Amino acid sequence: MLLTTGIGLGLITGTTGLATWKLARTDNLALTINSVFAACGLCNRGKDGHNIPWEVKRVVRRENGSRLILRFPYGKTLSDVIGKTEAIMTALGADVAFARDGGYLLMDILQFPLPTFLPYEMRLLELTRGTWRVPVGRSIDGMVMHDFDAYPHLLVAGPTRGGKTVFLKNVIATLHLSHKASEIEFIGVDMKPFSLGFRKFAGVWNQLASTPEQFLAAIRSTYVQMEKRAETLAKANCENVQEYEQTTGERFKRLFLIVDEYGKSFGSDVEDDITSEMLQLTALGAGLGVHVVLCTQRPDAQVIDGKIRANVEAIVCFGAANAIQSRVILGHEGAEDLPDIRGRAIYQTDREIVLQVPYLSDKRLVRMLPNNIPQPVQTGVPNVGETPDKSGNTALKRLQTRSAQVVRLHD
Repeated sequence: MLLTTGIGLGLITGTTGLATWKLARTDNLALTINSVFAACGLCNRGKDGHNIPWEVKRVVRRENGSRLILRFPYGKTLSDVIGKTEAIMTALGADVAFARDGGYLLMDILQFPLPTFLPYEMRLLELTRGTWRVPVGRSIDGMVMHDFDAYPHLLVAGPTRGGKTVFLKNVIATLHLSHKASEIEFIGVDMKPFSLGFRKFAGVWNQLASTPEQFLAAIRSTYVQMEKRAETLAKANCENVQEYEQTTGERFKRLFLIVDEYGKSFGSDVEDDITSEMLQLTALGAGLGVHVVLCTQRPDAQVIDGKIRANVEAIVCFGAANAIQSRVILGHEGAEDLPDIRGRAIYQTDREIVLQVPYLSDKRLVRMLPNNIPQPVQTGVPNVGETPDKSGNTALKRLQTRSAQVVRLHD
């Protein structure tokens, strides 16, 4: 499996279809890299005290520079190389990125670095219209899209003013403009004091919560919708929304729960209830067309519960204060070494890509949403989801039972 950690200004993965240079043509480059690695203390020493060079397996010519594939010498790791990134870039006079593929180091020497600013362009909507994809950002290989059909939930983490809120505006605007009102529904949770960020989408929200208690109520009301969705799928003999759309040819309405500053719910009286029910929502919602986008600037183990983290298979990380936070978010170190560029992030799914996230200004947002007329938004959601039926079961309990029946049916 490819483990990738991008340091410098970009990250590339995969070499399929790319022409390789013969080693005879890359002797100088291989010697240069080994000289630089030796000067940085990255080479092992033989019994005679001389440096043992890294084995360069091959060099790949790429549109944006070159990739060297080197075999790791005994005892050396990706972290060792990452720690010397600045020295390597200074010696080469070029931006570099690193990844690990088994016992090999993938080293990219970049001809053109990532942009430090990337404006959101309307043409991005042509790439997303009619799909459940949103633009995440530009890597050195082009625009990267997140597909909510492939990865139903998304975690967004990073420091204040790193780019999280701008990215959320990107997600909301793209989804709203790419679909009819009958195809999508939004529930917003914004618990930042005096925040006006989500208010800009007043005409988009079906519900908007601003306190932990309202957040919990919104989750529980969602269970009622999920019950109805499960009934619709059962009548069509379908296991999930993708199968339903393929079988019937009809659009299945999606629901997006978008939570800004998830950590603000911690320390409240309903903290444990929110954690428990978010775990259920992320576990059961994917197949029912319910998607969760969680945003936090507190990437610690308390806020990002391990079980919820396991249910959210896609992450946009705008950096970390230290290696511990990086391990909580990504599962390994590296996010703390992202350059201090607003909008620079690591996008992690089954691979990792360093990219520049598009910047969506408020002025452009107003032009994009000319009909976003503020409407009365339900900010206090009744706890209908926890009201038991005659048998004493809540909506969550009924949904869990139905989900178990569907699993047995399709097994």
